[in-house]
Amino acid sequence: MCKQDVGFELQAAFRDASFWRKPDTRFAKMAHILRTDGTPSCGLHAMMGDPEPAARVQVVLRCKRRGCRERWPKNDPDDQAYSCRDKDRDTTSGVAEHKDEYQ
Repeated sequence: MCKQDVGFELQAAFRDASFWRKPDTRFAKMAHILRTDGTPSCGLHAMMGDPEPAARVQVVLRCKRRGCRERWPKNDPDDQAYSCRDKDRDTTSGVAEHKDEYQ
């Protein structure tokens, strides 16, 4: 932990692209750890949204760039594994066998 981090809660924010005519909304955006001056620790040049406690940001939404990566708290607010597949389902058989489940 840096000396500047002692005494205040670590803050994070998502970049704000609402001022663009057509902001990129195709992908989930990453949250960035903020320095004391409000800029992202990874060096991203962007307008940032409202800060929030870094400990409340889910692990999958945390910036992995150098600068942010080292400063994230060691917790996962949801304490669960994230997966696109159901772990109980046999994934080796393919999607064709499960076609009737999606109708």
